Amino acid sequence: MLVLFETAAGFAIFKLLDEKKLQQVDNLFQDFQTPAQASKVVQLQEFKKFVDSAEALQAGVALNEGKICKPLKKLLKKVFAEEAHEQLVVWDAKLGNSIKEKLGVQCVSNTNVSELMRCIKSQVEGLIPGLQEKELSAMALGLGHNLARYKLKFSPDKVDTMIVQAINLLDDIDKELNNYTMRSREWYGWHFPELSKIVTDNQAYVRTVLRMGTRDKAVVTDFSEILPEEVEQKVKEAAEVSMGTEISEEDILNISCLCEQVLELTDYRAQLYEYLTNRMGAIAPNLTILVGELVGARLIAHAGSLMNLAKHPASTIQILGAEKALFRALKERHSTPKYGLLYHAQLVSNTSSKNKGKISRMLAAKAALACRYDALGEETTTDMGIQNRAKLTSRMSMLEDGFTRRISGKGKSMARAEKYLGNSETKEYKIAADSTMESSSKRKFGQVTDSSTEPEAKKIKVEMIEDEVAVTSAAVGEKIKKKKKKKQQGTEAEAKVEVKEELEEECPVASGSGEKKKKKKKKPQQEGQQEGVSMETEVQQQPEETPVEGPQGETGGEKKKKKKNKNKNKPRHALHASWTHINQLRQSETKVVAQMKTVIESLGDLSIVLQGYVSSWEEVEEGGEDLRWEEGDPAAAFSLLRHIGLGWTTVDQALHQAQRTLHGIDELARRADEEPLPNSDDVAASAEAVTHLAHVYDFNTTLLAQSGLVQGLHQYLHQDPSLHQYHALSVSDLAHLGLAAVNKGFFSVGVEFLGAARTRAVHSHTHTHRNTWGEYTLKKLEDLLSTAMKVHNHVLEMRGPRSLNHATAPTPYGNHGGGDLVSGGVSDGEEWRKQRMQGESRSQNIQKKKAKEGHVMMEDNIQCEEEERKERRIHKSNRKGEKHMGVKKREEHVAKEEENKKEVGVDVVLGNEYLKRHGNKTWMVDERPLVERLQMERLCRGEELRPSSVTSKLVCRYMNGGSAWLLLAPFKVEQVALDPSITLVYGVLGREEAAHMRVKAVPHLHQPFNNNKPTRRHTSTTATDHTNTNPTLKHTWMREEEAVPLQQLGRRLHHLLGVAITDDNSEPYMVADYGLGGSYDSHRDTHGPSRTPPRATVGERMATVLTFLQPPAQGGLTVFPWVGAGVGGVAGAALVWWNLLASHEHDFLTRHAACPVLRGYKWIMTKWVGYRGQWRSLPCPADPSRKVTRPSH
Repeated sequence: MLVLFETAAGFAIFKLLDEKKLQQVDNLFQDFQTPAQASKVVQLQEFKKFVDSAEALQAGVALNEGKICKPLKKLLKKVFAEEAHEQLVVWDAKLGNSIKEKLGVQCVSNTNVSELMRCIKSQVEGLIPGLQEKELSAMALGLGHNLARYKLKFSPDKVDTMIVQAINLLDDIDKELNNYTMRSREWYGWHFPELSKIVTDNQAYVRTVLRMGTRDKAVVTDFSEILPEEVEQKVKEAAEVSMGTEISEEDILNISCLCEQVLELTDYRAQLYEYLTNRMGAIAPNLTILVGELVGARLIAHAGSLMNLAKHPASTIQILGAEKALFRALKERHSTPKYGLLYHAQLVSNTSSKNKGKISRMLAAKAALACRYDALGEETTTDMGIQNRAKLTSRMSMLEDGFTRRISGKGKSMARAEKYLGNSETKEYKIAADSTMESSSKRKFGQVTDSSTEPEAKKIKVEMIEDEVAVTSAAVGEKIKKKKKKKQQGTEAEAKVEVKEELEEECPVASGSGEKKKKKKKKPQQEGQQEGVSMETEVQQQPEETPVEGPQGETGGEKKKKKKNKNKNKPRHALHASWTHINQLRQSETKVVAQMKTVIESLGDLSIVLQGYVSSWEEVEEGGEDLRWEEGDPAAAFSLLRHIGLGWTTVDQALHQAQRTLHGIDELARRADEEPLPNSDDVAASAEAVTHLAHVYDFNTTLLAQSGLVQGLHQYLHQDPSLHQYHALSVSDLAHLGLAAVNKGFFSVGVEFLGAARTRAVHSHTHTHRNTWGEYTLKKLEDLLSTAMKVHNHVLEMRGPRSLNHATAPTPYGNHGGGDLVSGGVSDGEEWRKQRMQGESRSQNIQKKKAKEGHVMMEDNIQCEEEERKERRIHKSNRKGEKHMGVKKREEHVAKEEENKKEVGVDVVLGNEYLKRHGNKTWMVDERPLVERLQMERLCRGEELRPSSVTSKLVCRYMNGGSAWLLLAPFKVEQVALDPSITLVYGVLGREEAAHMRVKAVPHLHQPFNNNKPTRRHTSTTATDHTNTNPTLKHTWMREEEAVPLQQLGRRLHHLLGVAITDDNSEPYMVADYGLGGSYDSHRDTHGPSRTPPRATVGERMATVLTFLQPPAQGGLTVFPWVGAGVGGVAGAALVWWNLLASHEHDFLTRHAACPVLRGYKWIMTKWVGYRGQWRSLPCPADPSRKVTRPSH
């Protein structure tokens, strides 16, 4: 077997003495320690040295392209003339295929060959006699420089150079064709001048001359293939009466040669145009679609290359080719040109003259994007060009028809074209438009779940409570109809109304999250039904008012409709979903308020000056009231001149100052168009986020309302007292939070917020005699509080204290101190905590009693399944030859699990207990979602759910992953859980690297895709389920080549974990910034068998690496509900867990969630390691239930 080795000095052919060495290359480097040892493995057969640097450069270029150069071809022919039966080992498989095709030599190229080549390279000076190390280094350096220069200047891959040459030649041919055609018309016109007026087409004229010759032959010549019948008849008639001179045969021969040249050039031009069209379609397809092949090629030629054109801004592309006109206009101070080469584009040339400038400006902007897309895009498609072409065509038709649509999306959908005032209506780039799925800023609670494992989170409405109230539907419908009838007649209801009717009329629980109920005109409904009214509306329904006519004849309903449409068209930026964007909004607001103060001061000064001027005029009028100006009173004239002469100077200065201020007012007016501002959806979402924090972390809302102090039942909120001070909330803020909590389903939190608002209002009314707080009055707050308490108590009675979509206090309000809590009388945190603990203990006793009575059948099923599983284990162990000691150990293990269950409590389901119940469909559908939610919230509050027998085995250690690279600098690793293996690796990313990644990700942050629509991803039992349909975060995707810290992180984790984390073997990095109360509900990372991974080369998500770029100050834990573990993270640390079993099924215990961020900023970076790149290197356990992990984990 022969080995082909390439060096900078030439090609070498070695003889591999022992072919078995190529099969076992693990210890091959030991045989190449010295030149003497290396000569026992390979022996030099032939060496072909390069003659000069030019030959070396040619050979290097050919090798890079996988081609055979002349020196290599000669060398192989010479060697294989003697060794025809031998195989050839080559490094590049592409080069091996070329050698096999050209010379018929069997080539070998695999991963073992690379190791052999490295070994030969280490001893190449000793294996090739006469080759010095310094000489070889100099040759390699020179060859590298020449090859780099060749690639930069003379690379054949620069196909845009061919486009430049082709378009230049095409333009030259057009000029020559024009000259030749004009010369042929003039020359033949002496003989037959009438022919030029009859045949206007140049090609037809030339063909007619060639076919006819002299004009006397026109009558007998057939022109049917060249000219239409009527034109042919005119030619023959004109030839008979022509006034031209006679020419000789020699003249007609030269004219015919000229005409043949014209036809040949025309055919070659058509061929060149076809070539240019193909090249433009391959190199710049999107630019070609927008401006055409010829204009696009001329733009590329004028810029020098496609890359140079991509570097130009749109303003330069617009006037490219009109540089002389631009400089002349600047020199003479005339209007600058509106277009250059773009004038010849179809979109511009087909537009009327008044709109050519606008269309050329828009076309230049789209062409700039198309150039960059074609020059820098990895996968060039024509979708971008087609979409932009359609938009430009639509815009052109609107401009031609006199109608235009505002870019900002505000106002009417169609409006008359207004006069251009220089006010830009360009909006900020909408990042959410990059998403491939529809997005919505409305966050809905628990809407998307696993269809087979979790019930759909239904919206709580009063209509759902109707079935549980012990009143017949007929009686309820009768009372509702009577009450409506009395309201329409304006009479007052005298009879007492049941609690259900009061809830329906005053404040039924609104469904969804962040959704505003809109008032609609009542429609006839069936008997027994009543239209629900949100708590955000009036407490009592008011009679409908008569529509009021507006100033232009529009009714109030029409105005409201227009206002609704206007608000509907507002862009949704979801500013609450990112703390970065919230901080940017705060900085912008600071500048705006300072600008407003300047405007107020300036306008105040103007008002004073104008008022003084008016007062001065009134004095003049009063003094000359009885005088007759016709008589020429000198005193009156003096007063008038003094008033204007002295007063107007001051007024003029004030007006000029105000005029400068108006520019600031224009900037303020354009703020909504130029800057993303929060809307009603952001307000609703932020209110829900605060109420969610209060629910999960169990705040004392009374202390929060009084002093901004954050305290709760759990010790997690007492770790750092300096972080427990929130911004003081006003009465209207507290009321708004209370309504949002009730609409969200957090009834106890809503009642407490409303009670705190009422207490603050009473205190304010007593000391300051204030009666209104925003839109709320004391009476309205009391009514809302009373209604919310009734809703809370009713839901508690009918449904219990907790479900997947609601949460109440353990006891009704009004009992066991509940009334004091609502009224705000409990101000001491310890007293409040004591009452809540007592209430929870009573509630737990009731729940345990119900669970014992209602789930006997389920426990029997679980017990039977456990016995069968135990018998199968015993039979399996007996087949393997286990002794009775193995059975005894298992029995001890079962007894130990029972002790652990007693220690942590019956309600906690962890580890094997969850896997046992996983096969019980009744438990999975009815109870599993709620148990998971409760355990997740307990972990978020910092509770420890695992027994001490489990936590005592968790250790911290230093690990190097068996890599020599980490031998002297191992990583500190904390074991978070043993089954599944969850570890926290410290120091994988430095502080500066983490800060660099945050700064680099900020401009690209956008909302995740919307999961509201059911797809295979969310409906399948094995697919990733996201119950939090709209997580409060913004993220972006980044590849390794975009940032150096990502490459360093991948290399460190590769050495530690032993898996390939490159972009080819895993998904890109996802960088996320959590927003206000940012959280993510329980989910798993694997795709499952029902959904194909996005990249087939990556495969299933085998492992997850979650790196903390910036951990929050409080909250924001990453929790595993079925493991009982929660991790807060440290800046630069990485949380690693493994998602798959050996059977390629996902591990059910790896479901995890992100807790709400209580305070601070949370930045994470997630990497999902693919299975395809690791399956050859990872150990494969025999037991399919074992985890897929590294031995060190």
